[in-house]
Amino acid sequence: MSRLMSVDVECVANGRGHNDRCVAHVAVVDGESEEVVLDVKIRQTEEVFSYLEPITGLTAADFNESNPDNNIISMDELHVILKDILGDDVLLVGQGIDSDINWLSLRQGVHFEEKRDLAQDFKAFNPKYGRYNFHSLQATAETLLGVNMAGSHNPAIDAIVSIQLYKKFVRPGNKRTMKEAHKKLIRTRNRPSVAKQLDYQCDGVCMAKFFKKKCICGQH
Repeated sequence: MSRLMSVDVECVANGRGHNDRCVAHVAVVDGESEEVVLDVKIRQTEEVFSYLEPITGLTAADFNESNPDNNIISMDELHVILKDILGDDVLLVGQGIDSDINWLSLRQGVHFEEKRDLAQDFKAFNPKYGRYNFHSLQATAETLLGVNMAGSHNPAIDAIVSIQLYKKFVRPGNKRTMKEAHKKLIRTRNRPSVAKQLDYQCDGVCMAKFFKKKCICGQH
């Protein structure tokens, strides 16, 4: 039986483009206990253009290595730790999990056996418009779990919520529950994302990777 785990990554900006990002904060959560087994900041080797604080909750103070509470490590150290706590028997769950896998250079057969993208699981067909609606992790958690996730992201909380959503709705045997979840998501009007509230810009950094009309960097 696969070990259930979730990993979540937050990035800071090292340029103005929506692709100009560096891994900054990483968390891993055990699926059965829902305990955080890793929560670290990553030492920045490039100049940070913006910490994207409204989204990440991070500031320069979080990367002050004189404060041991910041728990800062290098990417090389992170890779060693991830190889130890993950493994080829892991079912990796998360919202847009492919992005986290790519940021962390995780490999199937080494760091995980299977992966599950909650964005795909919770997409719901909207008969009014004849198309599928995709929902953010924030919207899905608030609608289905009653969890208030307003404000900046915390990767540990995101990973815990991902585990809870998977266990309650996605895990095999929950087909009826998932059908009701889709209906509820379609009926609920969600609050705008932080990126949308900021008009897809923060500190002069483009945040419109998935909204070409609002892109100010031309990296599409």
